Amino acid sequence: MIELLTCGLFSFSKEPRRENQDTILPPLLINNGFLIAVADGVGSYDGAQNASQSAIRELPELVRKGNLQNMTSLFLSLKEGVSSLSEMNIKFSHAATTLTFCFVDDEGLHIGHVGDCRLYVKTDSKLKQITKDHTQHQKLLDDKIYSKSELKQLPGKNTLTTAIANAIPLDFQQTFIPHDELLNDRDEAFVYLMSDGTHAFWEKRPRFSLNTLENPSSFASSLYKRIERAGPIDDHSLIAVRYRVL
Repeated sequence: MIELLTCGLFSFSKEPRRENQDTILPPLLINNGFLIAVADGVGSYDGAQNASQSAIRELPELVRKGNLQNMTSLFLSLKEGVSSLSEMNIKFSHAATTLTFCFVDDEGLHIGHVGDCRLYVKTDSKLKQITKDHTQHQKLLDDKIYSKSELKQLPGKNTLTTAIANAIPLDFQQTFIPHDELLNDRDEAFVYLMSDGTHAFWEKRPRFSLNTLENPSSFASSLYKRIERAGPIDDHSLIAVRYRVL
């Protein structure tokens, strides 16, 4: 049995009067587990906010229907939903969004991922990145064409190679992590979802005290203050959860 102990979250636009193209799904109880998600509308296309909202709106029902067992079907259904936005407004024909989600049940973490939001878990006193960015830089790293240090001098860091959209080829990452690999000595685990406007600031200085890491509310507050002090570079969202397996 899964017991959700606490959650910390935020979602803000880059500028106060600007549309927030991120959409988040706070912990939602489904069957014997809970679902969390972050979607980031691709800002270079009209309908970015609509696309991220569409993915978050449709995801829970797909999980309820058992589509976690067929991630290809799940992501294709989300793609159809985003593609249909053009029926509402022809300007939305190229609307696109990223999506990273996690469903926690008695078995472990079921993770689905497209784009450059990120999912981390806590291991000891650090956060471990589980998802891999679908960006040009990451592809160049995977193909061993450049090293990380060399890529710092090149453009394309935030250029996506895939997204949920009508006109973009769909690729996705599916990951499962059993609880045995996550639980501490209190049978608790910690999961953190961040849009790219948030994890850009986390990666600059990826450390907080252990007490902050283990308190999602404190983690959210501390990271949000860090972003505000430096000045946001993009819409920024976070969901951090702490849960226990009984």
